[in-house]
Amino acid sequence: MKVTGIEYKRVVNLGNFESEHLGVTVEVDEENTPEEALAWAREFVANSVSDPGHRKRVALSMGMKEDSAGRYFLPEADNADNSDVEL
Repeated sequence: MKVTGIEYKRVVNLGNFESEHLGVTVEVDEENTPEEALAWAREFVANSVSDPGHRKRVALSMGMKEDSAGRYFLPEADNADNSDVEL
């Protein structure tokens, strides 16, 4: 059996019951072993996650706001008291 590609994914918790799936697919060629490809894929995804601005960019792209403590949240609806919400 020959491995021709490696896929690595990681799930990142963004808070507020939101998560992001980050992943990469790496083609294994004659110059690299599957183990080397997996190590590269893990490092690539880890660097994406550890980027200091990554979480903020993702949260803002989802329409979230940042509070003074650096936590992200979805803006409240106009009806903050939920008076017209049926359960």
